[in-house]
Amino acid sequence: MEMGGITVPPPSRNKPDRPDWRGMVPDENESDVMGQLAVWQMAESMSKDEMREKGISLRSYFRAQEIRRHLASAVNRFFRFGSTGRREDILKAVCAGMVDHLYKGSYGGYANGEGVNRELGMASLVRGAEWLVGKPFDLQIKTRRGEMTLKLIEMASKVDPMWLTEIAPHLVEQKTGLSPHYNAEKDTVVSTTQVCFNGQVVKEEVVADGEHLEAAMVFARWLASHSALTNPPAHAAGIALDGILRSNTERQERACQLNRRSGEDTFKVYSQDEMFEWFATALSGARRISEVTRPEVLALPTLDENKVAEVLFNQPGTISVLGANIAVEYADGYGRSRANPRVRLAGELSGENCWQELPDQGIRLPGGRTVEVAVPFGYSATISDTDIPRLKERVREHLNREQWEQWYKPDLTIPSPSAKGSEIPFITTVYGQCVVTGDPLRAFGTVRYRTGYYNSGWEAVWYRDKAEAEKARAEATRNLEEIQVEAMRKRELEAARAEAETVRKAFGDLFLSDNWKDLDPELRRKVEDWRYSYLPSSTDQLRTDKADTEALIARVEAEFLQIERNRRGTVDLSKVDLSSLFGGDARVRRQ
Repeated sequence: MEMGGITVPPPSRNKPDRPDWRGMVPDENESDVMGQLAVWQMAESMSKDEMREKGISLRSYFRAQEIRRHLASAVNRFFRFGSTGRREDILKAVCAGMVDHLYKGSYGGYANGEGVNRELGMASLVRGAEWLVGKPFDLQIKTRRGEMTLKLIEMASKVDPMWLTEIAPHLVEQKTGLSPHYNAEKDTVVSTTQVCFNGQVVKEEVVADGEHLEAAMVFARWLASHSALTNPPAHAAGIALDGILRSNTERQERACQLNRRSGEDTFKVYSQDEMFEWFATALSGARRISEVTRPEVLALPTLDENKVAEVLFNQPGTISVLGANIAVEYADGYGRSRANPRVRLAGELSGENCWQELPDQGIRLPGGRTVEVAVPFGYSATISDTDIPRLKERVREHLNREQWEQWYKPDLTIPSPSAKGSEIPFITTVYGQCVVTGDPLRAFGTVRYRTGYYNSGWEAVWYRDKAEAEKARAEATRNLEEIQVEAMRKRELEAARAEAETVRKAFGDLFLSDNWKDLDPELRRKVEDWRYSYLPSSTDQLRTDKADTEALIARVEAEFLQIERNRRGTVDLSKVDLSSLFGGDARVRRQ
């Protein structure tokens, strides 16, 4: 253990050619110490070259021999140095020096009483150990993210943790009476006993603990949580106790049902804690079924039968509605009491509009409670109310709406904003007949403008309410007018832009004129800047731009005319026929 082994590390990714000493002990998978001992014994008959080939470190081997000689010399003065050779004795000897290094397996790692999680090294032979002892060591390695410390265990051995309780009894602590609970099969209270070694629980067992200080309370709480005994004892006390529990359960259930009927807490229903208190008092310290001498004292108080009869009379199971006996529902689907009892018009009463015959003053139980009437419509809907006139109106509306939903809505003419005189349609038609009055049910159709992120446009819509349809039509009319105004604005804008662009094209003719280079430089620069400037974006600005462009062009043309006049008033002597100056008429030749 002091040497930490006599072998070299096994092959790794960085050194794959190293010999693997683990091949010498293929059957060892519980102890690195025993594996090293087996290698030691085999090395005694090997040469140095064989040791190197098998993965034995010569330096560590001879160092271990030297330590062994010194140890034998020191021990022989007091007692005979030797070994029994038994595996368990050897491992116990190892444990004697490692009482602080007992580890328990947890989630792929191992932890001791200090709460530090460690892992077995890659060279370890140990596999699947729940408990082990070993030497802790920290290995620092370099990774891409910097240095990292691996918390490992070397020279590990699988052990029975109870060995350490024998070796170091001063580190043992025993805890008794933990988690007491009643065991019906054994008819006694049991508790958990823990054996702790150096802060770790190494053994845990459930033992009979009928004398536990809380045994009576534990038994009373268990009894209060049961409605019957699963396997009641054959003796009279057990049979009687089972009968009392069943009777209490029936009493509790009956009280709950009657309270749901009355809509009040007419009868006492004991909670779990109240049942416990009742049983704890009645049991008088009994800790098991066999100690219950008077089971009858556990019986809950009986219900007042006069009150029971009163509740059943005032809240009967059935009442007469429209000549038929109908069951009254006092609880909802979750077993909770309803605010108002309810009757359901099923079968013939739900058809042929029998609901119209319900009395407008409502339905009441003999005790005066108002009854809620429910009218079902298959699996799709149920309409219920305590106010009968309101119920009738809701049912009428539901049936009329069913006609509306089943009615095919015809298409409508979609207005064209570009068409002259285009209007929003408003159509009135009949889609059904009122289930109560027989009057025709009218539908009102119009169109509306729908705006969306991806697309917008007109769509036909139908309404049952005329005012709502007229409101939609008025809104659609405003939308149409806005669209038409916007369309006209766009047309005017496009026309103004086209006119402005046409006028600007005239600048090209000015640049081609012979007089362009003789134009005033300031005016010429203004024309060039104007020609290449951006057109404005609004209609009024485009019209102003057109007028300004025309004015500028007129000014340039006027300047061209003046340049032309000036050119005509100047005589070029190179173009005069001098031969005609004497004896003939002088005239200027024009090319």
